[in-house]
Parts: sequence; C-alpha cells; structure tokens
Amino acid sequence: MRNGALVALAVTGLVYAAVQGRVFGWPIWIVAIPPASLLVLAYVARNQLYHVRRDVEPLLPGALLLSRPFLQGAAMILLVFCGIAGVPFLLALALQAGPQLSPGAVAVALVAHPVFAAMGAAVAGRIAPANPWALPCLGSALTCGGVVLVILAFWTFGDGIGVLSLLLPLSLIGFGMGLSNVSLMSNTLALAPKEFAGAASGVIQTGQQIGITLSIAIVGGLYLARLGSTTADAAALALVFPAIVFAVATALCLLGAYGQRHEVTG
Repeated sequence: MRNGALVALAVTGLVYAAVQGRVFGWPIWIVAIPPASLLVLAYVARNQLYHVRRDVEPLLPGALLLSRPFLQGAAMILLVFCGIAGVPFLLALALQAGPQLSPGAVAVALVAHPVFAAMGAAVAGRIAPANPWALPCLGSALTCGGVVLVILAFWTFGDGIGVLSLLLPLSLIGFGMGLSNVSLMSNTLALAPKEFAGAASGVIQTGQQIGITLSIAIVGGLYLARLGSTTADAAALALVFPAIVFAVATALCLLGAYGQRHEVTG
C-alpha cells in the first residue's frame, strides 16, 4: 500500500513539474521535483527487490521483478507511449491556432494516424520474426521519421500548413506505432509466467498511462512555452521531444536485437 502511494506521488510530481514549471518560471523548488521523484521511484524499486530476497510478498510478483527481459519490454512500452501521446494532442491545438482549421478539418488531418496504426497492428499480428526486437525497431524508426517530417512541414509551410502536407508523416507515425505497439505488447506479455499474466498486464497498462500523461504534459508544456513566437515554430520545437524519444527507442531496439542475435548464435 505504501509503495503504491509512493509511486503515485512520484509520478504526480513529474507531471506537476512538467506542467507548472513554465507557469512559475522554473524556480529551484520545481526544478528539484523531477530528481526527487526519480529517487522515490528508485527507493520503491530497491524496496521491492529487498522484499523478494526476504521472501516477503512485494507489490508485484517476484517472478516479474526478477525478469530482466520482461522489465526491459515494459520500460520500452513506457518510453514509446511517452513519445507518441503528445503528438496528436499538439497537432489538434496547433492546427486550430495556426492555420485556424475547424475541428472537423483537424479530424480529417489526423485521421491517417489511427487508420495506418490499425494497418500496422494488423501486419504485426501476422508476422512473427525470429528476432522479437525487429518490429519494434522498424516501428520506432518509422515513427521517428514521421515526426521529423511533421517538424519539417511546420518549418516549411509555417502557419499556412495544410492537411495534405501531414498525410505522409502521419501515415508513417501511425503505421510505425501499430507495428511497435502490438509487437512490444505481445512479446512482453509472452515473457511473463502464465500464472502472473494479470499482474504483467497491469504493469504494462500502468506504464502506458504514465507514458501518455508525461508525453502530453511535456509536449504541451514545450508548446505553450514558445507561443510568443509563431504557432508553427512553437509546434516544431515541441515535436523535437517525441522525435528524440523515438530515436532513442530505435537505438535501444537495435541494441536489443543485437543482443538477441548474439544469444542465439552463441
């Protein structure tokens, strides 16, 4: 109970700092919140491992806490959602503020994302590559490329950006997310013992929700911090964050794929 409360407090601190830091001008007490929150999470993790070694029932089953492959997969899911959730949120704001599109036009502009995400998910569900990191790597790379193209579109067209200029980038983002999301979910759940499938699913869902919350808070905060310039410039700057996240995700997936290949050949 106490550890669950500490996790909730730490995540709340991270979100609060991301949202309110700009409002208060980043005083030292807000700057101190993120590292303090990370220390709390580290304490909880250490405490849980201590319980496992002492044969005391921890917050999560010991089989999950001691499974490095499962924890790596769960961390990747958190990272991916920390990158993606803020993108459609930001575009919904920027397209109405800059080119002043109607809500209906914005919906049309963004529809490529879910449509191609469904296509990517369907493809991932039919393919089972020998290396489990192959599809997450490809998906993260496509998503990163799509976000970079959105940034270039804002820089090129400015506040006159239109629906057609976003069609290809959002298609890449959606397809990439469909590939990586489905493959990461299925691979990570497959690593959990069947008797702990419910707890494993809870860990993954919690990671998703934390990632979504942080993504919207960080991307939204970066966007609002630059609204003194043009809307397009503010949007482009805010989208650098998810671009970096997916570049890191791609690199980590490449490392995972290399490690998996080395284990198989070794």
